[in-house]
Amino acid sequence: MKKIKNIILVLGFSFLSFSFVSDYFEISKNIEIFNAVYREINMFYVEEVKPGKLMKKAINSMLKSLDPYTTYIPESEVEDFKFQRTGVYGGIGAIISKVEEYVIVREPYYGFPAQKTGLMAGDKFLKINKEDVKGKSVEYISSKLKGEVGTKVNVVIIRENKEYSFNLKREKIKVDNVPYYGVLGDDVGYIVLSNFRENAAKEIQEAYSELNKKNPIKKLILDLRNNPGGLLNESVDIVNIFVSKSTEVVSTKSRHNEYIYKAKHKALDTEIPLVVLVNGGSASASEIVSGSLQDLDRAVIIGEKTYGKGLVQGTKPLPYNSQLKYTTAKYYLPSGRCIQEVNYSSILKADSLAENYTTLLGRKVSAGNGIHPDITVLNNQEVNSFLVSVIKNNYIFDFATEYRLQHKDFSLIKLDTNKIFKLFEDFISQKEHIYETSSEVYLDTLISTIKNEKYDNNKVVEICEKIEDIIKNEKSKDLYNNKTILLDFIIPEISSRFFYQKGRIEANLLNDKQIQKAKFILSDINEYNMIFEKIN
Repeated sequence: MKKIKNIILVLGFSFLSFSFVSDYFEISKNIEIFNAVYREINMFYVEEVKPGKLMKKAINSMLKSLDPYTTYIPESEVEDFKFQRTGVYGGIGAIISKVEEYVIVREPYYGFPAQKTGLMAGDKFLKINKEDVKGKSVEYISSKLKGEVGTKVNVVIIRENKEYSFNLKREKIKVDNVPYYGVLGDDVGYIVLSNFRENAAKEIQEAYSELNKKNPIKKLILDLRNNPGGLLNESVDIVNIFVSKSTEVVSTKSRHNEYIYKAKHKALDTEIPLVVLVNGGSASASEIVSGSLQDLDRAVIIGEKTYGKGLVQGTKPLPYNSQLKYTTAKYYLPSGRCIQEVNYSSILKADSLAENYTTLLGRKVSAGNGIHPDITVLNNQEVNSFLVSVIKNNYIFDFATEYRLQHKDFSLIKLDTNKIFKLFEDFISQKEHIYETSSEVYLDTLISTIKNEKYDNNKVVEICEKIEDIIKNEKSKDLYNNKTILLDFIIPEISSRFFYQKGRIEANLLNDKQIQKAKFILSDINEYNMIFEKIN
């Protein structure tokens, strides 16, 4: 018997050795072929090629065939990649974007050089350190504004057709994972988590402690909406805040092994009624937190279906200070489900969607297509052609900028929405606001089809003209018909001009249907507990 076992062991080892040798030969062969093609193209192609650019495109094309999260990071982009992980960089502290020929300040971060020196949202960059930057890209401007902490940078901007010069001293910019926390009502704590960068769990614990210092909270809402995710270990530690030590939070399965992540620390609070808000922008680590808390029946999930990213990425250093970010595993929630929605290639296969999964208390949960909320509440507004044109033309942004320059203060408590809407009406009336509705597009197509089919007699033409007049008449009412949703965009934008990111978040809370539903569920403990009852 021992002899047979030895033979099986040898055969198994031989098979593995053969497999390894076979793979190694295949890799070596293809690298040799690729090198030959690359060399020949660089030497003999009809026109001169740039070797670095050609190689980067080849690498990107290869990785693109796998999944969107497996990417090559050249040395020039490594600092930006580090920022995604840490939220720390040396610079002036401002969000910037391109509008026509200029890169503008979209929003300064409160408490950092841009805001402290006096830069404002809407300022257009004209020069940086005496260099004319009109027409330059966002990436170029960003590289000029960033730099070693303590160094200085001079910027010349345009504001209300006047030039202003600012001397800024670069600082260590730390973008918080928790941009806002507060109390909604008497005893409902509210914490917004925007990223899962380093120290995300620590920041939530600190926010929780601060909330309890001012006025002990009895319920909590954790907002993960539009949070794209980040570090896996931070998601585990955040779940650990609300579940007991040694509880399984998530597991990962790769080609070679499986690893189970458990809560390592004593929980901060395992009893407080908890609601987690999610939507289609909640992905990856956000889905680990919301999905794990759902599987463990520790929180009520409210909002909209999440993105559906159940893939884990790792990084490896490459020569010349470049890096490779690549998918290493899939993650699985405590119920055993994987929520990866898209099958990107024949290599990356989707998990079975047919299996049934249940929470700790026996509630059914689905796999393979994101986290489905326990209570679905749609918060998104229906966007039509008029609204798209208003946003695309930056009218709301520009109006808020103008409002800030003409007003010394702003209060959400003393808000006169009718007065603000009248000001916006006056503002937009001065614009050449041309846009085409879906109805007009379809009517143009219909008229063209009628002409092609020779049905364009006087009667048909007359009917089409009447429809066109009706559409134009209705179109003239678009501004007023969209008053409510326009104010939902305008008020937070104005609030951000006076109170920055905190002001934007507080303004958005005013008419947030998902927040209102969360508060309602938390207001009745029996209603809250009923959600965890097993549904057969």
